[in-house]
Amino acid sequence: MKNISARISVLFYLVILAISVILTGCGGGGGSTSSSTGSLEGYVLVPIGSQALSAGTFVALSKDGAPAGYEPLASASVQATIGQKSYSAVTGADGHFLISEVQCGRVTVRILPPANSFYLNFTTTIDVTSGTPAQIGQGGQVSLLSGNAHSLSTTINSVDTKNWPSVILHVTVLDPTTNAVVMGMTAGNFNLQTNGPGVNITGVSTEMTTGANPYRVYVVSTIMSGSKPDCLRAELSSTYSGRTGSAAMSVGNLSKFSPAVSSTQVLRAFKDPNYATLYPGKWHEGVDISASVGTRVNAVSKGKVIAILLADQDTGVVVKHRLPAPFNTAGGPTQDIYVLYGCVNPSVAVQDVVETGQMIGTIRSHSNGTHLHLAVRIGDTITTAWGLGTLVGGSIPAADAYGLTDGWIDPVSFFATKTPDNDWDPTKSAL
Repeated sequence: MKNISARISVLFYLVILAISVILTGCGGGGGSTSSSTGSLEGYVLVPIGSQALSAGTFVALSKDGAPAGYEPLASASVQATIGQKSYSAVTGADGHFLISEVQCGRVTVRILPPANSFYLNFTTTIDVTSGTPAQIGQGGQVSLLSGNAHSLSTTINSVDTKNWPSVILHVTVLDPTTNAVVMGMTAGNFNLQTNGPGVNITGVSTEMTTGANPYRVYVVSTIMSGSKPDCLRAELSSTYSGRTGSAAMSVGNLSKFSPAVSSTQVLRAFKDPNYATLYPGKWHEGVDISASVGTRVNAVSKGKVIAILLADQDTGVVVKHRLPAPFNTAGGPTQDIYVLYGCVNPSVAVQDVVETGQMIGTIRSHSNGTHLHLAVRIGDTITTAWGLGTLVGGSIPAADAYGLTDGWIDPVSFFATKTPDNDWDPTKSAL
């Protein structure tokens, strides 16, 4: 009799446990089950035309209408999938859709405009939980790109670093065909790189600008790792409906030369006396700075790419930079300086104009240890990536009255004591 009672007790406990798991759902902390469902909704908009930016304040979307410059897209097909399950809906006259009883988890949502409507498809992912409906885009709003939009017009309006390591970017993303602000972008639509600190995008929201014709901008919140550089170069890319755009901005103290790499460890100094042991008849006309393979290499200031010098593992980029005041040399005063960024896989091309902190390449492997070879020549260009300094009578030549050795100067002391010309326009400079 006791055994029968024990079995009934165990059975009763198991039934209660099963019921509690079912009732927990995907939002109750018990994990997703096949019976756990939620819902998702949103509004699908399309820009009316080129007046979208100048039409006035973008008001919050309601079921009664769309923000100024946009109109609801009716009869768009909305498809949601998770695993082997799929769901669908069609937008109403107000552009709204609601899909209920969706299995909880990460759901892929595709929006297909009506046939012959000339808008691009939209795809996103969204986490569905029980309770409050999951909303696509920003506040449940997304806009479809026009069919002629082959890219995104992306602009960084400002970069706020005053609360470092928290950095805030204000960004505008437009459909270039209609000049309308793209609506519905989230953190997954942006990628940010810098000239030194690591970066993590922590959130994306929107706000309105002020002025006679306010418009919506994205507020990209980030956390930087590492110390705050004198000059921060922010390079942002945006992706939406298979189209991309990019923008960049340098902020901070542009009155100084910016480091080419974040490392300050010098592996081989300027005029290293032991260099000739490795390379007989040669002297070291630059410095080798420790950097691992793939490390980003940045322009030290505004400049113009003069040459890409191919020399196997010593391949490098030559950039012409400029000083604000003349530097006296044996050949006369000059404001032109030429910098060799050696042992680099270039990401720029000849005649490209570069800004302070802009990436010009990445470090490549080298048989003598991976490093950036950085060399500075005053007044005269650089035509080869290796074997630049030649011994005279078996010795390193002495510096002349202007502190130059065959035009070369120690990059470390030079960049520490000189300032770049920020008013120079490299586009008007000949090679």
